[in-house]
Amino acid sequence: MLKRELGRIVERAGFDKFIYLDIRPSGTRLVSNASFEWQERYLRGNWALHDPVIMLARKSVRAFRWELKQWRMLARSQAGDLLSASQASGMRGGLSIPIKTGFGHLAVLTMTTVQPERFADLPVDEVVAATAVAQLHCRLQNCIGTATGTIVAALTPKQALCLRWAAEGKSMKDIAAMEEIKSSTVVFHLNNARKTLEAVSLPQATAIATKLQLI
Repeated sequence: MLKRELGRIVERAGFDKFIYLDIRPSGTRLVSNASFEWQERYLRGNWALHDPVIMLARKSVRAFRWELKQWRMLARSQAGDLLSASQASGMRGGLSIPIKTGFGHLAVLTMTTVQPERFADLPVDEVVAATAVAQLHCRLQNCIGTATGTIVAALTPKQALCLRWAAEGKSMKDIAAMEEIKSSTVVFHLNNARKTLEAVSLPQATAIATKLQLI
């Protein structure tokens, strides 16, 4: 019901679709009225890791307008599939409103449009926008619990623990000694963490996990 209500509010504001992302250590949850196919691809493809909207939101937690064409240079990057899928779904631009949630985590409400030029000069009261998204965030937490969406790049407690020690410069032998487990077990958890984060190396895995606040 809340999802339909939010969809109507977004349409009355002149936008087409909305995307709400709640990013926290346990993973990322998605609530949206975009097509099921787009939502599934976003989650299954771990697109939150490479989403330029999320990256921009992390750098400056304030409302901002955007157009897909400003990220043309990313077409051949890991964000390429997301950009092409969004273009095909009519999400060619929009307004994104990020807020900091508990423990410094991030939630972002994005309203998208097929005609971003219509909103080029749209005035945005950042205080009002952030307050509205904060209220929405609280309501969604009560409504969706932990069942909606799919966890993106979730790590098991052991994977997160070993990766955290590795990020602090501890060797696998040191980690094994401190946690009183075998070195082979440490290797097992670190390799699985790296695969989950789609990283090619351990340093890249620790960087991604730190960026997503998973460790």
